[in-house]
Amino acid sequence: MNQAVVIGISNYPNPAHRLPAVAADVREIGKLLASRRGAFQGSDVTVLSDAKATRTTILKALAHAFTAAGPNDTVFVYLAGHGSVGSDSAYYFFSYNADLAQLTGTAVPLPEIKRLFDECKSRRVFLWLDFCHSGGILRRTTGASPPSDTQAIERTLKVVQGEGKFILAACTPEQSAYEDAALGHGHFTAYLLKGLQGEAASGGEITANSLYDYIDRQMGSGSQRPMMFGHLTGRVVLMHVGSQAAKARPTAATAKSPKQPASKKVVVESSGDWCLLGEEFFHTRAVRRHKDGRLMVEVPSASAALDAALTRLRPDRFMASARLPFAYLNDSTFVRVEHVESAAAGGKQVWTITLQPEDMRYSGGGLGDISYSTSTRLYSADDIAKARASRILLNDPPPLPLERRTFPTDTLPESFFGGGSATPLRCPIQTVYANHRDSKDFLQLARLACIFQLKSTGTVAEVLHLALGPVFDDRVHVHFKGRRARIALNTAPMTIELEGDCSLR
Repeated sequence: MNQAVVIGISNYPNPAHRLPAVAADVREIGKLLASRRGAFQGSDVTVLSDAKATRTTILKALAHAFTAAGPNDTVFVYLAGHGSVGSDSAYYFFSYNADLAQLTGTAVPLPEIKRLFDECKSRRVFLWLDFCHSGGILRRTTGASPPSDTQAIERTLKVVQGEGKFILAACTPEQSAYEDAALGHGHFTAYLLKGLQGEAASGGEITANSLYDYIDRQMGSGSQRPMMFGHLTGRVVLMHVGSQAAKARPTAATAKSPKQPASKKVVVESSGDWCLLGEEFFHTRAVRRHKDGRLMVEVPSASAALDAALTRLRPDRFMASARLPFAYLNDSTFVRVEHVESAAAGGKQVWTITLQPEDMRYSGGGLGDISYSTSTRLYSADDIAKARASRILLNDPPPLPLERRTFPTDTLPESFFGGGSATPLRCPIQTVYANHRDSKDFLQLARLACIFQLKSTGTVAEVLHLALGPVFDDRVHVHFKGRRARIALNTAPMTIELEGDCSLR
């Protein structure tokens, strides 16, 4: 039984806190989800607005939605209004009857929402949050919202348990969620409504992914970017849109930059049939692993240049072969080429390359289990690995200038990222883009290069999820989850999760 709970508060008792359009918007969202085009029955959609959205009614509705859903049901929960940190350092959503002087017991604690979310048996759970930080209560502060607010949100939400669940927040932990002064609601809420009305349609359907992608593109300014935590496998359809559905219209946000080609709106979660071998990418027909561990890679001939590249892989007459990078799907290793053969039939040529895998050695100098201490902090092996993953996938931090690589600092030395101080580890996404920017398969190629770097540097032992895309404004969105190697039998290996945008410049 699908469940939807849509909550929004406009008319808070204190006039200074009111958000004029929010309640009307959430009522409209509820109608859309329960309409004939939506994925929910009318009786399965609960809308709470204004005085109906008390602490008790909100928690009761959330508990029912999350606990009543079975593994194959879809759960959609949306909250819009104000929020802040209480005296217990927890983050609270302001219910209609919240006492701002005593949030505990009167407001809705975000940790409780997160607990219900985590314990939900459904494999398709969506939690949408639009907590305003620029008006009402927080208008009394200066500058951006207090770090305590955003840190409390991030601390509560950043770990998502279970597959097929994700949380979408109106902004990153470092940003504020902005209101539209004319409309009296957040941009996030406005674009969610427009997306459900048809502007997020893809192929006649509005899916969870197409809805997030639409909101992200519409809000694509640096001042506020929506944030997604978690992972969803497959497509979950929220709305069906007919041929007369609303088309996407230009907005102030989109008018500032040209529309991206359709090919740049894609998100790739697999490298397809491509493989990385040495410094080249090859489109394979098959990759097989024999019982003895050898790899057999079949590559159909596509051009004279490809044939020449494959010919160069043949070992010399002394059977000497260089140690080459190899990556395919979510795995990578170093290999040596044993044989390169070709066969032609029907005017088509197919190459077969036999590879002998070698033990993966950390190119970062064997630093996979080493910690590092500066004058201000201690970096554990996991801290170093997470920093290295951020360099590989987001170019954050970028390589240090040459004059700073050999002197002690309070940051990690370049040698801890991999490659040594003379040849620092560089972001493979930027490298592949420089050489293959015109390829329609650029994202798949870049993904392979990332897989190799993540594993060859000892950053992770397993890649659980790596999605690249969409590309916008010379940036590519990255979502990654990987598991570190197990070091001790009594300690679970760390899981690294990163999400952000990597500049292609």
